[in-house]
Amino acid sequence: MILSRIIVALCFFFNVSILAEEENSSKKVLESLNAPFIAILEKGTIVVDHKTKQKMMVPATIKVKAKQHKIGGLYSDIYTIDGKKKYFTLTEYLVSVEDDKKLAPQVDHLAVYDYSGEKILYNSKFQTLSFIDYQLSFISTDYYAEIYRGTSTAAVESQLGIKQYFSHPTIPIDFGIAGSIHRGFYNDDVGTITWSSAFIGPTIHTNLWESEGGALHLHVSALKSLSHKSKFDPDEHKFSTNMLRIEISQSFKMRYGSFTLGGAINLSQSSIKETSEYLETNRDRDTVFGIGATIGFYKPWILNL
Repeated sequence: MILSRIIVALCFFFNVSILAEEENSSKKVLESLNAPFIAILEKGTIVVDHKTKQKMMVPATIKVKAKQHKIGGLYSDIYTIDGKKKYFTLTEYLVSVEDDKKLAPQVDHLAVYDYSGEKILYNSKFQTLSFIDYQLSFISTDYYAEIYRGTSTAAVESQLGIKQYFSHPTIPIDFGIAGSIHRGFYNDDVGTITWSSAFIGPTIHTNLWESEGGALHLHVSALKSLSHKSKFDPDEHKFSTNMLRIEISQSFKMRYGSFTLGGAINLSQSSIKETSEYLETNRDRDTVFGIGATIGFYKPWILNL
């Protein structure tokens, strides 16, 4: 009886030790698959400093030591000469030369070799940022209430906007152009007044905070109306409008881009440009305030020039 218990205990400990060895072996296999590797980083590639989160462009084609965050990971770390993590970039920008090293001849590193061949040139890389978003806003309508002889001071407006930026790693602010189309309605005792408008203008962008999983974006746009008209059957009125828009949004990285959520403040100043009836207003120009929520899509693009 005692002998059988001893045999069972020995078998148990033997099986446990085998499982532990298999687990350690699996860990070693995974570590070997995701080992650091030597890669080429081409001139113009965008890298991000781990500590400051500042984007930089590689000034010349260089050879670096890199390691993926995980096997098949989207991002890889770039190491300094002393083995410290300094930057990270998209794994697709790194061209591994591990297999090439095996084909290289074993030469004397103390010897001096002359090279008289042609200089190799690489295309520069240029980054652009695209933002598309939908915004639902609530706006103050004191100005419109006076124009249309109404009493309501609130209205709803929807917007579809696009922003295109040109980014340079040495400049913390991205410059670009923004455009949007708007539709809104104003309900009052006098009836329902609808309007539509289209805007275009310059915009700037910067990241207030950035990580591997996303970023907090700030946009400031100065827009001018291409068209702004309201309709209150049977009359139609046209306005000239300038708008300042301030947006903050959080992006969440996905496989094919980033999903964004945020909010916006819209300050617009309108004046009557053309009308088909007499409008009762003592103010030729006034400011309309709006606040809204946004949902959208963001994607950076790398262009080879």
